[in-house]
Amino acid sequence: MGCAWRPDLTIRPTMMREKTSAIRPRVVVSTSGKFHYIHAAQMLHERGLLERLFAGYPRAKLGWSDFPVDRVTTYPYWRVPYVAHDLLGQPLTGFHFLLEFLSSSCFDRFVAKRLPNADVVMAMSSAGVKTGAQAKRKGMKYVCDRPCSHIRTQYELIQREYDDHGIRRQAVDPRIIAREEAEYAQADLIMTPSSFARNSFLERGFAPERVACVPLGVNLKDFFPEGKPRDDEFRIAFAGQISYRKGIPHLLKAFDKLDVPGKQLHMVGSVRKDIRPLIAQYEGRPDVHIRGKVNVADLRQLFSTSHLLVLPSVEDGFGMVLAEAMACGCPVLATTNTGAFDLIDEGDEGFLVPIRDPDSLCDKMTLLANDRARQAQMSEKSLARVQRLAGWQSYGDQLAEALTKLWKES
Repeated sequence: MGCAWRPDLTIRPTMMREKTSAIRPRVVVSTSGKFHYIHAAQMLHERGLLERLFAGYPRAKLGWSDFPVDRVTTYPYWRVPYVAHDLLGQPLTGFHFLLEFLSSSCFDRFVAKRLPNADVVMAMSSAGVKTGAQAKRKGMKYVCDRPCSHIRTQYELIQREYDDHGIRRQAVDPRIIAREEAEYAQADLIMTPSSFARNSFLERGFAPERVACVPLGVNLKDFFPEGKPRDDEFRIAFAGQISYRKGIPHLLKAFDKLDVPGKQLHMVGSVRKDIRPLIAQYEGRPDVHIRGKVNVADLRQLFSTSHLLVLPSVEDGFGMVLAEAMACGCPVLATTNTGAFDLIDEGDEGFLVPIRDPDSLCDKMTLLANDRARQAQMSEKSLARVQRLAGWQSYGDQLAEALTKLWKES
């Protein structure tokens, strides 16, 4: 099943703004995290649809330099300690789960008590139980924005990964599962960022008209070509949390099997504590570089100078690094459990492989390493594809269209 709201790359970015200029729903965006939600609020504001943004981060950390002060309310008191604990790479213990639950539930109560009159509320999943109920009482449409696959699909995929590697840990807090499922039940629309995420709901019996898919965008001011890959090496990049969910064991197995001269693996991102024993086996190797978190400039340079970005996730609602790498001219190799299906055409801008398949990962790496002319062609196609997305504008157009359509159905 394809993405119901896949970008029409032939549409001018201004078309949706022209269409909604006469009749606009007033939209409240509520998010305890950042992810793509600040971009969503910004795009809605540009189109005259944003009534209010509730955010779980301090204003200085929103990443929106000229946000409308009178339309932004923040409540960072529980989200900050949760994110700090997560960035330290701590395991998913009971304390971590408690921080996550408090971050979601306290923020949800805060927003529900202050929800202004509007037409549509779009709330980040796990932080919208009370907000969604209050919206419905006020006669508003409630959109549950789920940035990943269905919570039970996510749980099952990650839990199996833990079990397969002997990690005795629970993948998702049962309290979060209960919150998510309550939100799905009361939502007028469930918004997802990829065909993979949307299909995880359809496979569980959700009606197609209740689940939309709006693929995310990319910040072209931060991500653009800056340098080129070297000819005397084959550089593979990974960016994201170094964890079992991201499929790191399968990437490392594939890299070990890869038999090409000058191979180099560069991994950036925080290392979760439970995978550190595996990562320790690769530290000190001259062909494996594990750098931790890096700033945007360093990430841009890594993508620009790599021959291939690999995202081997077993579960990833979208994977924003895919579009970011492509914007730097780097082709991508990703699993089908990401947003790659909605970003690339197989063999043009990158490749899709099944999850947990080191052999397929290795085969595609080998193919590009041995055909540098094709790698260069895929690099050019990656750049062209992302440019047609117009940064976040295509996402903004489709988001406005989906929310306006829902509002008009009332």
